[in-house]
Amino acid sequence: MRGVHRNTIRARRKRFHELTGLDITHTPDLVSAWWLLLWRQTQP
Repeated sequence: MRGVHRNTIRARRKRFHELTGLDITHTPDLVSAWWLLLWRQTQP
């Protein structure tokens, strides 16, 4: 398995921030994003 280039990770993190307003480098935002993704998986 190959790794993901660090610039790809940065671009995806930036795009996530643009779409959601959450900055996953800050713990409260990271926890909120994690919780919302888990919640979304449980929805029909």
